[in-house]
Amino acid sequence: MAEVEEVVGLLKEAKVEEAIQLMPEVEDKKTLSQRLVDLGGFFAEVKARYHLAVALLLLSLRFNPQNKYAAYNLANTYSTPYMLIEEPRNLDKAVYWYGKAIEIDSRFHEARYNLALLFFFNQKTVEARKQYEQLMSIKPRHPKYRELGLLLKALK
Repeated sequence: MAEVEEVVGLLKEAKVEEAIQLMPEVEDKKTLSQRLVDLGGFFAEVKARYHLAVALLLLSLRFNPQNKYAAYNLANTYSTPYMLIEEPRNLDKAVYWYGKAIEIDSRFHEARYNLALLFFFNQKTVEARKQYEQLMSIKPRHPKYRELGLLLKALK
């Protein structure tokens, strides 16, 4: 039986094939999934290695399809300027993965906020307003979310 940290260690050493071969032997799939999310987030946010991050996050979802953070981080990665410039259809992928994160946890306000912003900045104000209304039912006093309401009001 392989251990989660053994797999993560191999990934950090760039021994990807070895790590992938060991993954099915890991008993604690949820922990493995979360560690892959952590590693994917690191590669996306710190190293700007977006394609590697996407691969790790998709792999994470194979081990725990209900990992809302994997879906959320996939959306965040697909919506980076680099990924959107490289492939404009990544916008659709970002929308899909934010939606998936919200489907997993309907009260996942960070995903809903980012989805609303994505809609807002892409001139999809009807969709942005829907997400904003849901945000207000979840976190009505959150200052950042209230600012989004002001932006949406300015567009009326």
